[in-house]
Amino acid sequence: MKQAIQSIFMQKTNFLFELIIGNDRSIDNTEKVITNLISKTQTDVEITYYITTRMLA
Repeated sequence: MKQAIQSIFMQKTNFLFELIIGNDRSIDNTEKVITNLISKTQTDVEITYYITTRMLA
């Protein structure tokens, strides 16, 4: 997941785009990984991050 998100941040485009991330509250440390990436990465990509209120699976 971390590598996939980082590769999106590295894309060179001539248009703006949005990255939408959904977290289903799984127990694989997703929230920590995503929040660290978002806080430490300077990018022109607009990021929308959704977290469900309970674990879905």
